[in-house]
Amino acid sequence: MDSRQLAYFCAVVRLGSFTKAAEECRISQSAISQQIRALETNLGCELLERRGRRFSPTQAGALLARKGATVLAQLSEIEAEAYDVAHGKPRRLTVGYLNRYDGWEVAGAVAAFARRHPGCEVAAVAGSHDQLYRDALEGKVDLVFNDRRRSLSPDWENVHLETCYRYAEVSEASAHARDDHATCGALCDLPCIIVCERSRFETEASWWRDVMNFDGELIRASSTDKGRMMVAGNRGWLPTESREKSEAAGSIIRRIPLHDANGHSASEYYAFWPKARGNALVAEFAEILRELFDWQPSTIIAREKTMSIIRTKFVPPGDPAP
Repeated sequence: MDSRQLAYFCAVVRLGSFTKAAEECRISQSAISQQIRALETNLGCELLERRGRRFSPTQAGALLARKGATVLAQLSEIEAEAYDVAHGKPRRLTVGYLNRYDGWEVAGAVAAFARRHPGCEVAAVAGSHDQLYRDALEGKVDLVFNDRRRSLSPDWENVHLETCYRYAEVSEASAHARDDHATCGALCDLPCIIVCERSRFETEASWWRDVMNFDGELIRASSTDKGRMMVAGNRGWLPTESREKSEAAGSIIRRIPLHDANGHSASEYYAFWPKARGNALVAEFAEILRELFDWQPSTIIAREKTMSIIRTKFVPPGDPAP
C-alpha cells in the first residue's frame, strides 16, 4: 500500500471534502481523486460510496481511515526519529519560560516543535527569572524564554523576541482597582506576590527591592494560579507580563499597567541559551518562537488560529513546503 495514497484518503474522509483535502495535501483535486481510485484498485474494494458530488466511506473505507490515521502517525514518528538520529540531534528538549508571562506563544512553539519532531520529547517548565538563568547555566533546560535583566553576554545566544508590557493584578476589592496605572511605590501598602520556588525567594525579593524599588512586604506563591487566588482574596498584588495591551477588568481581578521609576511599563524578552550547549534543535525551537512572536493578530484570533499556523507553517521534515 502506498503511504501517500493512504494519507490522501484519510484526509478526504477526515475533512469530508476532496477540495479541502487537496488543499491540505497541496495537490490538485483531480490528482487526489486519481490516487484514491488507484488505492481502491490496489485493495480490490470500494472505499467511498459516491452519490454525485457527495460521498461517504464504506465499511471498508471507515476501517481504513481509522486505522490508517494511526499508521500514518507512526510512520511520521519513525521518519522523524531516523532523521534526527542521522543528523546527531538529541531526543529531548526542555524549554524554560518565565512564570509571570501571560501569553500563548510558548505553548504554540512547543506544539509546533512537537509536530515537526514527534519522536523527540519536548517539555516546558515555568520558573522565576533567576531560577531560569541558573537552570540554563547548569544544563537543566536547553533554552529559556526570559526577560532581560543583565547585559547581553557573548557567551550566550540572545534572540530578541518581543517588548512586553508589565501589569499589576489587584483584587476588585482593592483601593487600587480603579487606578489607571501603578508604580511599585504606590503599591507598597499591599504585599507583592512573587511566584517562585522557596529557594529562589530571597534572590527574587532582592531584585524587587533593589531594581523595582518596592519597599513593601514580599510574599511567595508556588504557582501563578495560587498567586491569583491570593489576589482574589485581596492578600496582595501579582506582577504579570503580556505582549497585549489589555487593561482588563473582571468581576474578581483587575489588571493595571505597572510603571517603573522612569515611567516605563515594558520589558524586553529574549530566547537565551549558552553557546556551549547549543544544537540544531535548540536553534530551531528559537526560530519557531521568533516567527510566532512576529505574527501579531488580536489575542482572541491568536488563540483561535495558533493550531492552524502550526499545521500550515511548521511541517514535519520531508513534507512538501506550504
